[in-house]
Amino acid sequence: MNAPRLQRLAVALVTLAWAMASQPALAAPSQPALAAPSQGDHSYRVDYRAAESCPDREAFTKEVARRSRRAQVVATGGALRATVSIEASPWRGTLSYEGRDGSGQRSVEGEECDEVVSALALMLALLVDPDAELPSPTKSEAAPEPMPPTVGPPPRIRRPAPPRRSVHPFLAVRGGTMRGVGDGYAPQLAAGLGAFFASWPGMWPGVRVDALLARGDADNAAGSAHFDWMALRAAACARHPLDRAFAVQECLTFEGGRLTGEGSNIDAPRTATAPWLGPGGQLAFAVAPLRPLRILAEAGATVMLTRDSFYFRPAEVVHRIAPVIPHFGLALEAEL
Repeated sequence: MNAPRLQRLAVALVTLAWAMASQPALAAPSQPALAAPSQGDHSYRVDYRAAESCPDREAFTKEVARRSRRAQVVATGGALRATVSIEASPWRGTLSYEGRDGSGQRSVEGEECDEVVSALALMLALLVDPDAELPSPTKSEAAPEPMPPTVGPPPRIRRPAPPRRSVHPFLAVRGGTMRGVGDGYAPQLAAGLGAFFASWPGMWPGVRVDALLARGDADNAAGSAHFDWMALRAAACARHPLDRAFAVQECLTFEGGRLTGEGSNIDAPRTATAPWLGPGGQLAFAVAPLRPLRILAEAGATVMLTRDSFYFRPAEVVHRIAPVIPHFGLALEAEL
């Protein structure tokens, strides 16, 4: 290669290097910054009322939290105030809400209470947090997944949960006081069994039978007498659940039994027995501190159809069955 050609090549390379150095460098495209999540108030307060067989308030708020991590339930205040009520037969739930953006009401129906609770929880989560997660598609809607190769024993088949019971049998013990067995009030004890039927929303009908015992004393100028009372009480009741823990209960009753008196502190004491029959009514307030137990405060009365008298001599009556027999007490029921 001769010198002139070398000189021309060197000049070309220097010119190309200067041209490249004078071009501005290409900047990498900037990435858009991620938008910060909303910092609004996602608190809510909820008044929850449902039948005893439904999930409780804590389960409902956990379902809301599962849909939205930003939703926060509070005891007072809150950006949104909601009322949730669920009734049975058929299962129907209502969500009423009030917040800064307005108020409204929504309702949903389902075959199971769990379905209604899940739907209402999703509605509330979306009201509190518009970015709440929607439920994932069902198996029929989702794309089929490849089956992994079988290794080891086959997977256990999950059996469906048993259906919720509509009949709720229980055992009960009762204690209290009553008139009509001697002078004043006498202590009484009872034991029995019964059942309630979860067939109507807001009211459970039921039946009950109790065996009752009581003892009392009576005195007059001629002597004293001891009385033993034994009876069976049948009751047809209606329970009105106020929420999962409290209920009001009314019963129509009928008693059948006997009252036996034995004289004492007199010459030639004798024993006599009188029949005991009468319809009545009873009102109770029930609280369930721990399932399956219930504690009831009861008050009632019996209208007597028999009103026999006990006497030492015809002119010396020691006790007479009153026309109305009031009774009061506490009961402990255990659901089976």
